[in-house]
Order: sequence, then C-alpha cells, then structure tokens
Amino acid sequence: MAMTPRQMAEFFVEQGELFHQGMVETADLSPEELVFSAAETFKAKAVAGLILWRHGLSDPRDQLGEAVATARQFLEGKGSQARNVTEFPIASACYLAELCSQPWAAMRDLIGGAIPRPTRLVATEQSLDGTLLDAMGGASLPHSWPDGVANKPSLLVLSYRCYGTLIRARPEQRQPLVREAETLFRKRRRDGYYSGGSQLHGGGPDNDHVVDFVLAAVLKHIGASALSIEHGWRGSEA
Repeated sequence: MAMTPRQMAEFFVEQGELFHQGMVETADLSPEELVFSAAETFKAKAVAGLILWRHGLSDPRDQLGEAVATARQFLEGKGSQARNVTEFPIASACYLAELCSQPWAAMRDLIGGAIPRPTRLVATEQSLDGTLLDAMGGASLPHSWPDGVANKPSLLVLSYRCYGTLIRARPEQRQPLVREAETLFRKRRRDGYYSGGSQLHGGGPDNDHVVDFVLAAVLKHIGASALSIEHGWRGSEA
C-alpha cells in the first residue's frame, strides 16, 4: 500500500534525523567524507518540507529552515575545506534560504569560485544555478542562455531560461512566464534528466509531491509570489 503524503513527509523527517545523527557520530571524518552525510541530511529535510508545502499539510518553514541550517552549519564549518564541496546541493540551499528570508550570499560565493558559467552549447545544472543566483544577487543576466547540445534546448535549459526571463520581466509580463514555468515543471514527470535526479526537483512520480522551489524563490525575490497558487511561497513574507 502506497504511503500517504503525510507518511511520506514523516519518512523524510526520520531520514533527515538519521543522517544528521550519522554526521554527529562521524564528526572525526575528513571534510570530503562528510559531504555525503551533510547532503543527504539537507535533502531529506528539504523534501519533507516540500511535501508538506505541496499538500498543504502544515507550515513547511520548520523543515525548510532546518535544511538551510544544516547547509549553513556544514558549509561554514568543515564543508568550506572540502575539495568536493560542489557535490553538496549548495544552490538548492540558497534558494530555500531566500524563501526563509535568510542570507545566502556566502553560500553562493562557494559556487562562484568552483563552477564555470554556461557556454553557448554546454550548460550544467550547477552552472545555470550559478548564473541565476548571480542575477538574484544583483548581477546582470546574459542576453542569451545556452542552447544545449546540438542546439536542442533541454527541459533543464528551458526552465532556467524561463526563470531568468522572469527576473528581467516587467510586472505586466510575468503571468504568462509563470504559466510557462509551471508547465515546464509538470513535464519533469516524464523527463529523463529530472526523473533520474534528486527528489527535490520533482522528476518522475515526485512531481506530484513537491513544488518548484527555484520558481518559488525567483517569485519571492521579485515580490510576485501571488502569481502561482501551486508554487508561490506560502510564508508570511511572500
């Protein structure tokens, strides 16, 4: 019998506690060895919060805030010394920090020095996140986003193009872009890249249980959370 949304949220809360306990018990490990435990702790807490949010079960801020606290504690501690720190979902932590009205520039700066920005033909999720977070921090967005391999934009690139356009858009231009972003998010259910990735991003069956928190962070950043019923931030600071 499939789990209910509440049971799913409770499962991830428990997973987050288990991984956190593992971090505590293995504190003598190297920074590189701790990246996995810290990342899994963060993701479990974040997914629990996103499920609570998507299904309207309770205020997601406690779980999302705990996820951000986990990221900050790790990245400002041993994580800053880890050669493989980019294996931690730093960008996701930044977007959730934006939603929780917490500063995230220091975490973003960890991306800046380690991850190249996208080129015309090649874009990775990390490089696109770096560019989008730069824009949310006040930098100018590139006039054109990468096309992807063989000039065939992937769902990933199309999504980030939409986020970037939304940041630059005038208020009267935003609603159609939000509808486009929502449509692109629903397509993740059948997209190979997202289906094989983190549950945080709503690939495969997880599409029905989480929200597009990157879209939510962009909307909050520009003061337009009300434009999306499903993905607009429900916190009091929206």
